Amino acid sequence: MIPVGGQMTMGPQDGVDFVEFVQPKMVIPCHYNWDILFYKRKTDVSNLRNLGEKMDILFKEMYLCEQ
Repeated sequence: MIPVGGQMTMGPQDGVDFVEFVQPKMVIPCHYNWDILFYKRKTDVSNLRNLGEKMDILFKEMYLCEQ
């Protein structure tokens, strides 16, 4: 799991750099695209998704309340 929200966590580009360095088998971004009460944040993780495809890494996006 990679926290890529950009506010007290890595930003999306830092997440890309981290994945390139570590080269994991799976990436699950977290702490992004929040919409809770008055706190809204949109984070573009498409570069991370594209890197996963390029490096043959499983990219799994999970959404709030997903089981």
